[in-house]
Amino acid sequence: MAVDSNFALAVPLLEYSKGLEEGTLERAFIETFASESDVMGAFPVKPATRGKYKFERTAQLPSVAFRGYNEPGNESTGTTTIHEEGVFLMDEYIRVDRALVDELGEKARMKQERLKIIAMSRQFTDTLLQGDNTTEPREPDGLQNRFATLSTNLFHNSAASGGAALSLGQLDVAINAVNRPNYLIISRNMK
Repeated sequence: MAVDSNFALAVPLLEYSKGLEEGTLERAFIETFASESDVMGAFPVKPATRGKYKFERTAQLPSVAFRGYNEPGNESTGTTTIHEEGVFLMDEYIRVDRALVDELGEKARMKQERLKIIAMSRQFTDTLLQGDNTTEPREPDGLQNRFATLSTNLFHNSAASGGAALSLGQLDVAINAVNRPNYLIISRNMK
């Protein structure tokens, strides 16, 4: 999938596809890819120029304080760290038997292309959520691994062996621990 270099803001894939020409393979691919996954439909993406994405992560906020009249204002700055994310490639080949295309027409090829896009979307979604770069270096770390190493707000629903059903109270605690929450990512069983 080629991404326009002018596409600088992070937007969901479905929103991005609206800017592509109607009827193109690229637009059809992106729309199918994103529509097969609730996560991919909502998750904002940004392009990685030259195969890398650089970003700053806040390490420490600046200090702030009230002041009295005729006193100097507080002066401080926060600290950030620069991180770089590499590109992880996912491309696939589709071979469709020519005899099948001769018998059923181009719809046979289109069916196989659609099935491949669906499979890619599901694989990408699974990796986005639970990818582990230490066990599979060709894939990125997923959200589960990233949050486990970044968050200091992790808590367990239950101290009992094997855990327990999630209570609405604990769900409220989890939501309130997040700055501006907008999505809950849960399994179908949990839902």
